[in-house]
Amino acid sequence: MKKTTETVYTETEMQAKIAESVKVGSTEEVAPDDKIFVYLGPTVSGVIQKGSIYHGKNVDDIPDLTLPLEKIPKIKRLLVEDVNIREVQQKLNSAENNAYTIAAKEISEAGAALGAAKK
Repeated sequence: MKKTTETVYTETEMQAKIAESVKVGSTEEVAPDDKIFVYLGPTVSGVIQKGSIYHGKNVDDIPDLTLPLEKIPKIKRLLVEDVNIREVQQKLNSAENNAYTIAAKEISEAGAALGAAKK
C-alpha cells in the first residue's frame, strides 16, 4: 500500500503561501486617464505578439507600438480597448467575413512576408 503525506494548511496559511509565490510584475506607473489596449490579432514574429497589453490615452500615443504600426498598419484594427475585448473575440471566432477577420488574415500575410524578407 502506498503512503501519502498530506499537509493541511489553514486558509490564512494558504493565502500567505500564495502571496509568497506571486511575483510582482511591472512597476511602471499608469496614468489615471490611460486606457488598456490588447492586441487580438495573430502573432507576428519580431513585431507583435497576440495578447500583448498596452497602456495609453489612445493607440497612437503608445511608444511600444510605433515600430509594429509602421511595419504593418493594419495591426491598429486589432488593438482593442479592454472593455471591447469580448465583442471583438466573438467576431474573430465567428464564420462571418467581417473587418476583424479580414484584418487578422491580412496581418498574418504581412507577417509571413516580413519573415520571408528577413531570410
